[in-house]
Amino acid sequence: MALTLSQPVPAREGLVRTAPASRWQLGLLLLLALLPALMAVLKYQALASNWFDLGLFETDFHNLLQPGGHGHAFYGHAQPLMPLYAWLYQASGAPGILALQGLSLTLPALWLWRHYGFLPALACLLYYPLWVNALFDFHFDHLAVPLLCGFYLAYERGRIGWAVVWALALCLVKEPFALQTAACGLFLYWRAWLGRREAGVGRLLAAGTLLVLAGFGWFYIATHWLIPYFTGSHGGLDAGAFAWLGNGLGAMLKTLATQPWLLLLEPLQTPGKLVYLAVIFGLLAGLPLLRPGWLIPALPPLAIAMLARSENYYSYGNHYTAGLIVPLMVAFAHGLAWLERRWRGRGRSLRALYLPLVLLLLAGHALFTSSPIGRLFWSDKVWSYRKEAYLSDARSERIKSALLRHVPADPTRTVAVQNPLNWGHLPRRHGYFAFPDAVLAPKPLPDWSQHDLAGLYRFVTDGTAAPSPLGEPRWADYVVLDMRRPWFVLDRGCDWRYDRCHDQTVAARYLDAVAQTRRRYAVVHEDDGFLILQRNAVTP
Repeated sequence: MALTLSQPVPAREGLVRTAPASRWQLGLLLLLALLPALMAVLKYQALASNWFDLGLFETDFHNLLQPGGHGHAFYGHAQPLMPLYAWLYQASGAPGILALQGLSLTLPALWLWRHYGFLPALACLLYYPLWVNALFDFHFDHLAVPLLCGFYLAYERGRIGWAVVWALALCLVKEPFALQTAACGLFLYWRAWLGRREAGVGRLLAAGTLLVLAGFGWFYIATHWLIPYFTGSHGGLDAGAFAWLGNGLGAMLKTLATQPWLLLLEPLQTPGKLVYLAVIFGLLAGLPLLRPGWLIPALPPLAIAMLARSENYYSYGNHYTAGLIVPLMVAFAHGLAWLERRWRGRGRSLRALYLPLVLLLLAGHALFTSSPIGRLFWSDKVWSYRKEAYLSDARSERIKSALLRHVPADPTRTVAVQNPLNWGHLPRRHGYFAFPDAVLAPKPLPDWSQHDLAGLYRFVTDGTAAPSPLGEPRWADYVVLDMRRPWFVLDRGCDWRYDRCHDQTVAARYLDAVAQTRRRYAVVHEDDGFLILQRNAVTP
């Protein structure tokens, strides 16, 4: 059955409120919407961004536009929109992409306001995961927020063709979001079942089938062909996090199909996952759980968090929560409407419902978020989220001047930096490493000059081995360190709190790497714990 961009659908519990024009509501929402983007840019200018992952993306954007750099879009992840962002980065630098990320995360709240009312929009803009995604450097995951918002609101207004377009675009974000595309199809199946006696069911079923096939199809293509071809691995799944389920996607699905109780048992055995669920749902007073059907598109990121055995995936302070934000907000809006009906039915004033709910939203925001009304903003506990992280001081300006003076802009000169020390002068080069990569041993740079469509075709059709994406190993020509900011060995920090290291194992590894670097490299600049070192003429 053909799909048009606007058509009636069965919607037994559809909810579309046209919010009355309110200048104070719009003003407050706009202020909250603009603040994260502004803070992200200020944080970057104050030298409080990281190599993981903003610096990594900056150098990827730079090198993708160089000869042989096209494979960056499928190296480790399938991110087809990377070329578009690379052009934006070339034009505006990191502040441009950080501002775009922040606005992409927050401005959809204005759509929620127009469709569902003030409280769901306010809940969205106060929600801790949204602020994490805005201020935790850069990730393509942020695009899930406007795309999922477009999907839900198009469905609510009966524009199924547009809902399909929005859901299909999720595949372009990153390969895990293709699973959300399929879940959007399952959501349409559910809505078709609810309205099975109404007109338009066939269109919902057709749209749902298209999304399920497209989502699972693209996920398979990305993880079994594109990522392995350009990465040189056997698959696009995180073996360390999910290998316990089986070797490969088929084995993992078989394990879950034959042992579905693992989805419940695994989180029960991991306290951190229960904390994750408590934060994700508790900050919204559990209202999304009153209408769980609207959470169907959130099932893939929830399942990934519950099944992964890597803390990164189930840490509520990471960017993997991006795909949850809009489904939880829509379910919140429907749960709130359900509660309002019963509240009024008992003759109670809605103010008695709204006041404690707003207070809870504000309290959760203040407890977890590093906004100007959050406790972390005014505390010295977390180095990258305290107020000083958003305001450049005299020391930061001296560091910038020293980098410009001592580190050449020549893109062929390689640099290794301590993770929380990233700035625009450093990434635009062929080799930009996280310390101590390329310092204690040479590290190869990726090169996809031998990867073309013909090679991909042979790789897919007859299993011809892909060329190695690793080029000639390189040493870091310069090393940039700062003993006064959090110590990191690659992406592992030493639990830096209140300007002190609390993980002595990581601290010992970091200090040993610094000592070896001092022996192998010459110090060309030193100022208040900040160091620039240059590789000696003799190979270390």
